[in-house]
Amino acid sequence: MIIDLFKLDKGFDDEQIMFENFDGVKIIQLALLIIGIYLIIYYLPEFLQYAFLAFKKEVTPQGIDSFVYSNIDTTVDYFNWAISGMNLIVGYVILSNYHRLAKWLNKKKVNA
Repeated sequence: MIIDLFKLDKGFDDEQIMFENFDGVKIIQLALLIIGIYLIIYYLPEFLQYAFLAFKKEVTPQGIDSFVYSNIDTTVDYFNWAISGMNLIVGYVILSNYHRLAKWLNKKKVNA
């Protein structure tokens, strides 16, 4: 029913999926993309939370109305903030250079 609804059977003559152009470099590139996206998605909310808490701490000594944010831990953990920031940078570097990294990793694997 879903195949007929979205017309997913159009353009496919056989039931096999060919991975002819999917070599070692492409697999490494896919893995690097997944790792980079994971790092950004996982650590971005944490980084933004710590940035918000640090900003809130700097704006007023008491913080913003304590009854509004009573359920939020208002302590700023600078170590975890730095770690999440570094993970965001590593994720960005991986995403922006995944072609070069994949070739470099594949070259290391071939030489080993």
